[in-house]
Amino acid sequence: MGRMNQKEEVEKPDDAVYTNGDICLDNGKHMVYKNGQEIHLTPMEYNLLYLFMKNPGKVLTYHTILQKIWGAGYGEDTQVLRSVMASTRRKIENNPAKPEYIQTEIGIGYRMREKDK
Repeated sequence: MGRMNQKEEVEKPDDAVYTNGDICLDNGKHMVYKNGQEIHLTPMEYNLLYLFMKNPGKVLTYHTILQKIWGAGYGEDTQVLRSVMASTRRKIENNPAKPEYIQTEIGIGYRMREKDK
């Protein structure tokens, strides 16, 4: 019997529905809703939000996010991450300048705050 390595485990299909506050991500349908209204995200924005919805309350380092979203060979260039984060926040936050969902952990990365409905 072969053991599944961690990467295979992470990449197996996930049809779960993740909810945090007013945001709902239906991974089976590949759709995101805020207050019941569909939000249109680019593939990168979707992948970024999915990573956070799966890890609420956890600090995800810049390095971890870059590896999981763009791949191990991407390096440490956080500019593209900051750009995608800004566009994602514009779509999910009530006030992107004062984010309620995805918060910056200065010098470390980002954290999705766990919110009640």
